[in-house]
Amino acid sequence: TQVSTPRNGIIYLNMEGKYPDNIFTGVIFKTEVEFFPTVKELVGKKVELTGKIEEYKGKPQIILKKPDQIKIVE
Repeated sequence: TQVSTPRNGIIYLNMEGKYPDNIFTGVIFKTEVEFFPTVKELVGKKVELTGKIEEYKGKPQIILKKPDQIKIVE
């Protein structure tokens, strides 16, 4: 898992590579960032995300609103 925070305050959890070569993304919008204080600890870990899968610019993503949508599996 690659975790990046662009200037707009959105956090991206990119799976299987860095953007734009990633295959899947978990997105935490600025309004929900406060609910994910330990998100940086996910770097390099295998995670399971739950939620509605949507397509954005041809790639699948899940919008994360609550910490229980992320589970460390390894």
